[in-house]
Amino acid sequence: MPALSDTQQWLATPLVRQAGREVLSLALMDARNHTLRLLEVFEQAQGWSDAPSAQCPSVTGLVGRIAWFQERWILRNLQRHLGARCEPGAPRLAPLRPEADDWWEDPNALAMLSGRPGLADLRADLLQILESTLDLLALAPETDEGLYFFRLALHHEDLQGERLLQCMQAAGLRPAREWVQALTPRAFAPREPLLLPATRARLGSDGPGFAFDNEQASHSLSVPEFEIDAQAVSWGQFVEFVDDGGYDRQDLWLPAGWAWLQALAQGEGRRGPRYVE
Repeated sequence: MPALSDTQQWLATPLVRQAGREVLSLALMDARNHTLRLLEVFEQAQGWSDAPSAQCPSVTGLVGRIAWFQERWILRNLQRHLGARCEPGAPRLAPLRPEADDWWEDPNALAMLSGRPGLADLRADLLQILESTLDLLALAPETDEGLYFFRLALHHEDLQGERLLQCMQAAGLRPAREWVQALTPRAFAPREPLLLPATRARLGSDGPGFAFDNEQASHSLSVPEFEIDAQAVSWGQFVEFVDDGGYDRQDLWLPAGWAWLQALAQGEGRRGPRYVE
């Protein structure tokens, strides 16, 4: 299995929150390539519906919002150099498509709007907006304020990319096998669980670099002693848990989780995970 490149590994770490212009340009191109690869799966698929569902919003809406968000906060934003101090209601330049704000600003209205561009037109928008974004990035101040909206657009696209993967899964679609292999983390030799002593942990962010609003409000919290696995749970371990009756034993679930599971059993007629066999 091919390993992630050094650049891909670096872009996948929290350090990208403090990326300067050079690395940030690579990160924005990497995120856009990822979006375009996901978009290609839907463009080539037959028989899938773009109608919003409980598992997936409109794919066209998600892709359109990626392009609109970057254009609105970078290309059209005359106060982008102010970073988080930018006035939300300040005048902006006109969008690439005159109806863009009506189409994409309110996510809850996506299903009710018509006349929006299709996936092929959105692909062209994504490429054009990225090119203009990189031109502006090359001139941006090398400060947290000057790079704030470029970092924001990057992380917003990553979030929407996760939702596109959920839509792909809900539609029963799969990306190219070689792409999945290239993005799969390398396996590591098993290690013993870690015992961590009681301590006070610092939660939230107080800088430097980028953080979403709900990641700020830095504060400390007392954490009692606990044990944790040294690696993330593998699919093999998770399937073993399912086969061993893990979804049928109330003692393995917190009360809220068990109530959620019962609701799924009543509403969807299943007790196990939706996409695991």
